[in-house]
Amino acid sequence: MRGIDAEDACGAHLPSDADRASSTPQSPDNLDRHHAIEPVGLGIRDLDTQGIRGQGLVMQNLRPAALADAPETAIFGTANQELLANYCSLLRALSRRMSKITSYRDLIVWQKAMDLVELVYRITAKFPKSEQFGLMRQMRNAAVSVPSNISEGHRLRTPGYISRVYIALGEHAELETEMLISDRVGYVKPNDMAAFTALSTQVGELAHGLLRSLESQ
Repeated sequence: MRGIDAEDACGAHLPSDADRASSTPQSPDNLDRHHAIEPVGLGIRDLDTQGIRGQGLVMQNLRPAALADAPETAIFGTANQELLANYCSLLRALSRRMSKITSYRDLIVWQKAMDLVELVYRITAKFPKSEQFGLMRQMRNAAVSVPSNISEGHRLRTPGYISRVYIALGEHAELETEMLISDRVGYVKPNDMAAFTALSTQVGELAHGLLRSLESQ
């Protein structure tokens, strides 16, 4: 199936947001995971309203993951009308955000990586003093390298950008390995490990998606 064009899918086949205002459509927050929006070239399987309120995304096109393999004629049928309507509302919001990307600070992957740095600093602050120049330093350095390489790459031409994203992904893998080691030796509390795993997974998915997007250019 070809990618869905925003104007074609959302303009010609669906009522506008204003037309739908008087109805009670399903909230994007209530879409289940099978109906998640998948930004192609960005690597996030779910896009929540917090993501929409972010400062922008880099992507080539969008399609509903649940409809990826469906015939186009089926997409605009009654059964999928509400799903596509919600999809189009998300798409319009994202389109407005995309026009505002002027800095690496507008990238959600960079924002989430910065959140990960803060979390790693908080977790490692609880490590024993004997790890000050061991796991603590290594993990903090690896965490800082992820958003640092993404921001540096954003200022370069595409080949250099790709190289920096690969480095960021390598540092990200190192960080995850070191956190697993820390967990095994009893340095990390279960709730901290759960928080790290959730955020780190999101950063990894976003970074891989950014890489796919850059390599397709």
